[in-house]
Amino acid sequence: LLSGYYCAQFFVNALSFSNLEYPPANLFFYIYAIIFIVLALGMDMYSFSGTKKHDILLSMVIVNIVSVIGALIINYILLKQLFLLHIIIFAVINIIISISFRLAANNIVKSQKGRANLLVIEAKDVDDSFVRKIKYSSLGNYNSWYTQIDIDSEEELDKFLNGEFLSYDSIFITQTIPENIRKRIIWEAINAKKEIFISPSLYDIKITKYELVQFDDILSFRIKPLYIPRFSGFAKRSLDIVLSLIGLIITLPITFITAIVIKLTSTGPIFYWQERVTKNGAIFKVYKFRTMIKDAEKHCGAVLATDNDPRITKVGKILRATRIDELPQLINILKGDMSIVGPRPERPEFVEQYTKEIEDYDKRLGFKAGLTGYAQVYARYDTTAKDKLLYDLMYIHEYSFWLDIKIIILTIKTIFTKEASEGVKEKDWQRTQALAEQNE
Repeated sequence: LLSGYYCAQFFVNALSFSNLEYPPANLFFYIYAIIFIVLALGMDMYSFSGTKKHDILLSMVIVNIVSVIGALIINYILLKQLFLLHIIIFAVINIIISISFRLAANNIVKSQKGRANLLVIEAKDVDDSFVRKIKYSSLGNYNSWYTQIDIDSEEELDKFLNGEFLSYDSIFITQTIPENIRKRIIWEAINAKKEIFISPSLYDIKITKYELVQFDDILSFRIKPLYIPRFSGFAKRSLDIVLSLIGLIITLPITFITAIVIKLTSTGPIFYWQERVTKNGAIFKVYKFRTMIKDAEKHCGAVLATDNDPRITKVGKILRATRIDELPQLINILKGDMSIVGPRPERPEFVEQYTKEIEDYDKRLGFKAGLTGYAQVYARYDTTAKDKLLYDLMYIHEYSFWLDIKIIILTIKTIFTKEASEGVKEKDWQRTQALAEQNE
């Protein structure tokens, strides 16, 4: 509110050509307002769809802190003014006010919208863990249930559509429902004015972004191929170079301290490298701070880290939780091995395994690997490779320079999100162990 007042005052003076000075004495508030608005929009802070309270609180705190620090630095560079105590008080007050207003707006929207009844639909005789995840993750916005239908029985489908189906406001159709039945359910839902959610396939992702074109009087959809235009590629590489250089300079003290702590607390090298796969299947060495004991994979081979993995050192747990172990990858980005944003680089062993198990997994290799990405922002560390693939393909299909900026901003929030840094769940450990045995 205060920043808005100062900005309005500045523009009024500019229009009337009175009392206009540059840089203005209250430059801090102008810069703060601009940074706050950009970050707020980039982090979807004003989206009321599926928003959880802890996400709102975390987003508001991060955006306010980053906005204050950014405005403080720019203000000092231009005006040589540093009112640190006043700015800290301003930041605390603004965090309290912005959180209060945002939570109030969220409650008003939810009270007006109400809680719709959501039904998750899956085929019979399949693992229901997927629908359970959807059901329980949506409890904040929906009264949720799930059901399994016999996709081979026309009679049971008719009974379902004329009975249980009608009592729900929203439906979620999983990938286990065949295309012919999915089309019928969607058509019935449209006729009944129901809200529809669909778990996408690669085909669904391909057709989400299209261009209308005409051949004479024939209306057509033009679906663009998965690639980055030359100019966009130049802009992306320029952003990588600038941000990696800035990142290496800013994090130099953290790098120095981390190196000392690793050396003092465990035996072995400070840095660790692994072979990873990037664009077109090229192999490169990715750099990290060592977070595991020395020779951690000497006997078990290439396996994914799990929750409470005994190979991870005490310091390593902190480095992984704060993402500090990833900082050396800024060197990979500067070298051109990786990009700031893109599909995360997998190890050759896992790429070979996933390519055999997961349809279209090789499509993600059409893009250069990234330090962060769509899957890292919206999924979790323990999200399955198949589900992460959908995120990666969505990013490739929807790529734009501004999407990269948005993902970079949202990455700040994931640093403070526990689920994003956890290892794979123990139930997945058997699979990784089997892969290790194959490697042996």
